[in-house]
Amino acid sequence: MRIKKDDVVEFQLPVHDDVLFGKGDIISVRSKIHIYVNGKSLCGKYYMVPKQYETTDIGKEALFPHPEYFCKVCRQRYLRG
Repeated sequence: MRIKKDDVVEFQLPVHDDVLFGKGDIISVRSKIHIYVNGKSLCGKYYMVPKQYETTDIGKEALFPHPEYFCKVCRQRYLRG
């Protein structure tokens, strides 16, 4: 996937709706940061409305010193282009 200049790129944790316990939106403690382009994660597992949530302050500057924070597939696809 080619990332264009006008695409909205976000580095966010995936947010789930906890319907079973009625607690609203939650973030799993084991989740890694995914890279969303126009709302769809690069790995294809998640969709998020752009600019709806702000779950992390980490950006692309953390891709190299902290690769363990990111989804492996999202990180590889983002670095490829």
